[in-house]
Amino acid sequence: MTWSVVNKISFKSQPSRRIMPEQLGMTLFEMLLAMMMLVVFTGIVALVMQFTLRFFTAAESGEQNEFEVSNGVLIDQQQIQMAMDDLVEVLAQPGISMEGLAFARKKENIEDACPAARPVTQWGLPMTEVSLPPGYRLCLWKTGPDESSIPELLDGDPPSIYLLQALPEQLSSSSLPTRRLFCRPRPFC
Repeated sequence: MTWSVVNKISFKSQPSRRIMPEQLGMTLFEMLLAMMMLVVFTGIVALVMQFTLRFFTAAESGEQNEFEVSNGVLIDQQQIQMAMDDLVEVLAQPGISMEGLAFARKKENIEDACPAARPVTQWGLPMTEVSLPPGYRLCLWKTGPDESSIPELLDGDPPSIYLLQALPEQLSSSSLPTRRLFCRPRPFC
């Protein structure tokens, strides 16, 4: 069979259809509705993109030194929490003296309470240096009066509460401050 025969058979099997006026295309109302749906969809996509791009700053785009680039909010916060875990484990021990480490809030110079780099070395703690994301500094604050001595704690004085903060050099949506409250000395908490 040739193609001409196949075409004749296929056209004969379909009844001729008349084009009705309602089958000529979209009405004006349907066209406006479709355009409105397209505009609403595009607007929602633009809003979602604008919201998500707000979390990507110049520090995350790689425009700076590759070693000073943020890893993102979640990874930075996880690194900070792990560093705080290690610090609290050491700072909560009764053998560590808090003299010169913890400062009363708003009464001291922030440079003394919040060393910019290598807090473990500057505080003289017996542990390895903690790793913080770039642009953060650790602060150690007293939340109450001076810490009681061991005999006073044995007589019933309450233990001291301290605030360990990780403050970013520049506050933005991709570098958020975080804090940890802890009690010391640990055997009395």
